[in-house]
Amino acid sequence: MNSFWQDLRYGLHALGKNPGFTAVAMLTLALGIGANTALFSVVDTVLLKKLPVNDPDRLVLFNSVSNKEFSPGSHTGTNRRDPQTGLTTRSSFPYQTSDYASSVAHVRTLLRLARCL
Repeated sequence: MNSFWQDLRYGLHALGKNPGFTAVAMLTLALGIGANTALFSVVDTVLLKKLPVNDPDRLVLFNSVSNKEFSPGSHTGTNRRDPQTGLTTRSSFPYQTSDYASSVAHVRTLLRLARCL
């Protein structure tokens, strides 16, 4: 145990003699640890944790296709326009559309049917 303390004192003494090297080494360690933590947090959230729904295997993604004259408002998904047909495909519905859909009776029936699939 005595040699451990001697080695620790020698290491701290050597780092104190070279402050530039010490700063670069500490910055490199800090960036590496921070990047590793951030990457693990993303992987944990996206890949490892289950979705907070009852049956995640039954989730579906609706696409809407429209011409350039129709704009359903803002949306949070992808927006791709086909140059040959001029149609725009969106991978999610905007909030305004889902808010309107929740108040329409026939859409509620469609949503109930979609839950039964």
